[in-house]
Amino acid sequence: MKRNIFFLSLCLLTAHLMQAQQYQIPVSEAQEPMQTGQFEPNWESLRQYEVPEWFRDAKFGIWAHWGPQCVEGSGDWMARELYMEGTYKSNYHREHYGHPSEVGFKDILPLFKAEHWNPEKLVQFYKEVGAQYFFALGNHHDNFDLWDSQYQEWNSKNIGPHRDILAEWAAAAKKAGLPLGISFHADHAWTWYEPSRRFDLKGEKRGVKYDGWLTKEDGYKPNADGSEKWWKVLFIASGDGAAEPACQRRSTSQSSTIARSMPSTATTPTSSISMSPYCHSTPSAMLA
Repeated sequence: MKRNIFFLSLCLLTAHLMQAQQYQIPVSEAQEPMQTGQFEPNWESLRQYEVPEWFRDAKFGIWAHWGPQCVEGSGDWMARELYMEGTYKSNYHREHYGHPSEVGFKDILPLFKAEHWNPEKLVQFYKEVGAQYFFALGNHHDNFDLWDSQYQEWNSKNIGPHRDILAEWAAAAKKAGLPLGISFHADHAWTWYEPSRRFDLKGEKRGVKYDGWLTKEDGYKPNADGSEKWWKVLFIASGDGAAEPACQRRSTSQSSTIARSMPSTATTPTSSISMSPYCHSTPSAMLA
């Protein structure tokens, strides 16, 4: 009997994933062409690149992995795992903020104030301890843009700090004379928010949908239909529930928007460190 259920689950999962291949990205290069510059997308063009001298010598850089995921202080994947019943981050969120059907990541974003953040002081500190370049987080898997994004309202200029975090990091790095890089982590935002389309499988709120089900009528972007039945099947088949884009959470961003007004970047680091494995609303260096 168990084998039959497992086989049926895999068949349903396969059929569902095949449907995902037909998903059309609303914003494509045809609608918004990629910016042109010195290089073309071919090896011959890329061979013209010359590594700058400073990059040859730089052995140590610091990366500030800092954003709204730091509010709760439970770990940088809290925006996903707060919706994963029974995990540490979910239990922490429920105890301190509320049940994810009522209080989700959308409610954490306004709490990210950055009121004690002093980028100039921080970057100068990084330089004094030996950093030869500096990297800042552009957006995490939560798809919250840490700059004044023209494509979506879920950004640090519009919500929370009401500041262009990347612009201020860039100004601080320039003043300190440190090369600047920016990291973007939105490549698997498709599946990252899928747990927000779940519900508790046990307890007094069993079956109560999390806030990832909120729709346009509730003041959020519309969600795709059908995730409820697939959550049950995928949970049985994989134990995780990560699925195709139809299960993405739209209530925190337009994750289907691929082309963005990206701030300019410098290079890719040879080595880097984060400030802390568990970050806080204010960077640790500023708490001293």
